[in-house]
Amino acid sequence: MSNEGQKTKEVLKWFEEICKIPHGSTNEAKLREWLVDWANGHKFQSRVDDAGNLVIKVPGTKGFEKAPTVVLQGHLDMVCEKTPDSTHDFKKDPIKLKYEGDWLKADKTTLGADNGVAIAMMMALCSDQTSEHPPLELLFTVDEETGLIGASGMAGDLITGKILLNLDSEDEGYFTVGCAGGRDTTIMLPVDWEKMSANAALYTITTDGMHGGHSGVDINRGRANALQVLGRVLGEISRQTNPRVATVQGGSAHNAIPRNAAITLVLSDKDAATAKTIVSQMEKNINLQYHKADPELKISIAPASNAQVSEVMTESSTKKMIWFMQAMPHGVAAMSQDIKDLVETSTNFARLEIEDKKLKVVTSQRSSYEDRLKDQSCRVEALSFLANGTINPSNGYPPWPPDMESPLLKKCVLLYETMFSKKPVIDVIHAGLECGVIGSKYSNMDMVSFGPTIKDPHSPDERIQVSTIEKTWDFLLALLKTYKA
Repeated sequence: MSNEGQKTKEVLKWFEEICKIPHGSTNEAKLREWLVDWANGHKFQSRVDDAGNLVIKVPGTKGFEKAPTVVLQGHLDMVCEKTPDSTHDFKKDPIKLKYEGDWLKADKTTLGADNGVAIAMMMALCSDQTSEHPPLELLFTVDEETGLIGASGMAGDLITGKILLNLDSEDEGYFTVGCAGGRDTTIMLPVDWEKMSANAALYTITTDGMHGGHSGVDINRGRANALQVLGRVLGEISRQTNPRVATVQGGSAHNAIPRNAAITLVLSDKDAATAKTIVSQMEKNINLQYHKADPELKISIAPASNAQVSEVMTESSTKKMIWFMQAMPHGVAAMSQDIKDLVETSTNFARLEIEDKKLKVVTSQRSSYEDRLKDQSCRVEALSFLANGTINPSNGYPPWPPDMESPLLKKCVLLYETMFSKKPVIDVIHAGLECGVIGSKYSNMDMVSFGPTIKDPHSPDERIQVSTIEKTWDFLLALLKTYKA
């Protein structure tokens, strides 16, 4: 095996170790402790701030002692998504890996290459005594996937470097220099309940088989949202029958497009027959509309047990919930007028469930502009107020405005062209990156984001292209060598 291939193998070795440690959002403590132990074993200094972010300080190698400090940054947490038939427990089970040709994926779950591969690359780099690099600050943030929470709470003196390489981009050959800002809007809607008749018949309607995906990266790919599909079906059923809602659940993470959803209804025998006809016909119609983006989309209805159900929503609450689902915006709200094919503003209808006898709705808004972000959030809030709901907006995070004159960007572009004989793509993305938050806390920070190719993050289809790890690794090492004093 070539030296380059051996380095890829080394990165994957560390990644496989990371996958053995559960590290979903808010559950990163064990992974952080493992990294601190690794740092101690190499006699690297480390510090954890009050938010839980970790920095490990690695001295420069010989000849780089006076070079500027470079920050390598990634996040510790991963999105926890799995297929409906998976029994995986993200709190305790290791991620099971599957190699398929040039791709690495997990068995029916998210892989966690977003952003575990960044951690693995940093460990491989600093464990290699032959590597050459300037003084490094390895910055590992927490709770990135829940809204950049760790970066937002980051101590103002945690790092000293003014050059930051964010290793959280997902297309090799792309340099990301800007991103959208975002915030979540959680809604609680009041619900009136009544006792369910002892001989009532229950039916569960399920929408599943959709790709889902990242609500920033994939929002413009024309994929179906399981909650929106369910809302369409329920709307037609409620126009022809008189259902009552017993239970409802759909979606999981705020930043993932819902892949499946289910609702249990009380229906009379006559209404059940009508509902079955509606479901069958709408499955055909909706499949025609999503036959390319979501060819495996399924809508089904089946009898359900009433053993655990004692109450159902009243007629008025049932109608209000269905109307709300139909009215809730989802998808692209505006495209950029300055950058081709860039989504400027969007909303993700992310999650729906019953909590404390109220209807809980989680949505996520993104925009390149603060005022557009506020406007989109206000639209969701206005819908909530019309339904007599209450809102709990998150603080959100700011956009990262692109700096096309960045010295770091110019260095990266020139080096990439020299190494690979082609021009890299300079990119601004609709997803959120921690660069915007870090840049707002540390002035004069020069930042670029890059990484190996990852497809379908935030879904069980997530996979990383192994060959691009080598190219990213080679570029990272060569870039660090340019800082020799």
